[in-house]
Amino acid sequence: MIRSRTPISGALFAARKQWEQARAEAAIATEIRPEEAPRWAALARAQLKTGQIEQAEKSIQRVLDLVHDAMMENNVAYYMADAGIQLDRAWQIISGTLNPELRRVCQPDTLSNDEKCTPQLRRIGDMVDTAGWVLYRQGKYAEAELYLRSAYAINASIVNETHLSAVLAKTGHSDEALQYFLKSCARPGFDHADSTDARVELAKVLGGEKALDARLKEVSGTPEAGATMKVLVLVDEHGKVLEARPADEQTPESLIPQAKSRTLPQIVLPDHLIRSIRTLEFRREGSAWVLDQSYVGKH
Repeated sequence: MIRSRTPISGALFAARKQWEQARAEAAIATEIRPEEAPRWAALARAQLKTGQIEQAEKSIQRVLDLVHDAMMENNVAYYMADAGIQLDRAWQIISGTLNPELRRVCQPDTLSNDEKCTPQLRRIGDMVDTAGWVLYRQGKYAEAELYLRSAYAINASIVNETHLSAVLAKTGHSDEALQYFLKSCARPGFDHADSTDARVELAKVLGGEKALDARLKEVSGTPEAGATMKVLVLVDEHGKVLEARPADEQTPESLIPQAKSRTLPQIVLPDHLIRSIRTLEFRREGSAWVLDQSYVGKH
């Protein structure tokens, strides 16, 4: 009876970053069902976190030898990049997974046909971020920035905001790096995220941990709560808004001209310039509407 619960308990240990316990539970889980790739991926991650590199490499190979999907390849490539091991192989895995997915992404022509194109694009968001993180670990910062900015344009999250912050700090764009880091800090769940790389690189360019903390206090602050309104937009390959309409009945028509005047972050990857349908979220600040965030599709 205890063994039947190990996948769940292992996940809880991983969420708490109790990696020794997570590794022990994951090892039991692979003994129970050795034919399931996700169990070997969980074991590989825990092994990497506890410094068992050789064992982790064997577990990763088991994942790839078993029946698995594209997201499983994304996950193991990310674990490898995060641990800084076999980076050339990690690139081969993620690029081999991402490129076919990119070829399947369609290009919307109007705001009415997002049902087909949006899920395809959102599906690859994590893969684009992983590719950027592998390139970052390889020291290919300009290429990494391209992928990480595109991942952010698809669906901003704590993970890709901290990744983008790290690479921008590395390339000397400290102010922009700090802004992305602040955005990630404001998101629920930030305390459980690994922001080490972003903090290290920001501290380097700002003059140390104390200087970083001082800057964070200086520019931080939660904006005054206000109403949020959403506008649905069609965005071309260069980030220019082509069409706009209210995303729901609450959104005033007066926001449409403001939405149409926007140029948003591009989704651009080697050999791919991607049109998209996105949601713009505007927040009320005093008498003005301020663009708070944007993302592909509707949430």
